[in-house]
Amino acid sequence: MTREPNPDQARASLSDAARARDALVIGTKRSAWIDAVSASGLGIVCGLMVRHSVGEMIAAAVLFTLVVAGLILVQARSTRRRGRIFDERSVGASAKRYAVFYVPFAISSLVRPPDEWWPWYSIGVGLLIAGLGFAYLRLDERYQTRRLAQGDYGRHDLV
Repeated sequence: MTREPNPDQARASLSDAARARDALVIGTKRSAWIDAVSASGLGIVCGLMVRHSVGEMIAAAVLFTLVVAGLILVQARSTRRRGRIFDERSVGASAKRYAVFYVPFAISSLVRPPDEWWPWYSIGVGLLIAGLGFAYLRLDERYQTRRLAQGDYGRHDLV
C-alpha cells in the first residue's frame, strides 16, 4: 500500500526538484573566458578591417578563420550543456541585443577615417566591438540560463 503525500510534502518535493534544476543549469553554463576569447578575436579582426587595405583584410580573414576554428574545437570539448531555447521569444530577445551590437559594427565598417587616425581609430573600433560582443554573448547566455532554470520553454523549443 502506497501512502499519498500530504500537500506540504508535495510542495517540498517540487521545490527540491526546482532547486536541483536551477543548480544543474547554473553549473553547466558556458564559461566567460570562451566569450572573452570570442569577443577579443572579433574585436581584433574588426580593428584590422577598418582601414580597408588588401593586406589587412587578408590578415583579418586568416585570423578570423583561426579564431573560429579554435573556438569550434574549444566549444566542442568544453560544452557541458546541450540544447538552447529557440522559440519566438528567444529570437526576438536575441535580435534586440544583437542590434545594439551590430549597429556600431556596421557604422565602423562604413566609415573611412583619415590616415593619420589609423592606429588609434583601429584600436578604438577593436575595443568597442570586443566589449559589445562580450556583453552580447554574456547577456545571451544569462537569458538562456534563466529560462532553462525556470523551465520557461515548451517541449519542442529546445534545439
